Amino acid sequence: RNATAFPPQTNHIPDSQHASGYTAKALKAILYLQIDANTWVVEAQSGVGWKGVRGPIVEDSVYDGEVYDARREQKGWNDIGFTPSSEWIDVGILNEPWTNLTQLQAQPIPPVRIVATLPPDTTTRVGPGRYIIDFGVNL
Repeated sequence: RNATAFPPQTNHIPDSQHASGYTAKALKAILYLQIDANTWVVEAQSGVGWKGVRGPIVEDSVYDGEVYDARREQKGWNDIGFTPSSEWIDVGILNEPWTNLTQLQAQPIPPVRIVATLPPDTTTRVGPGRYIIDFGVNL
């Protein structure tokens, strides 16, 4: 997850400002398909006609982990011929200069990577499907 882009903070989009201080998330995508060494074709481009829906990842944080709600999963959303339910809505289109690719910038933090794998010291069952896992260190 998190191919997130934010418009620059100095020129935020007033109607879309979030409580966190970041502006609305935005995406500009162009998918190119290479036919041969000299031929490229635009296969898909973001814009009018795109639809969106809230996905199963409710929250995520480098420090607090991820909150995932499996009830929000959209079975087959990535399959050819998928028909979106009425929950899917047209995505908003940002007006210039926000549609200019040079106005988008990547999230200004380093990528999250696995740096160590730790076995748990203890695992304690505290209820049906609920466990406390102690790794013996402060994660």
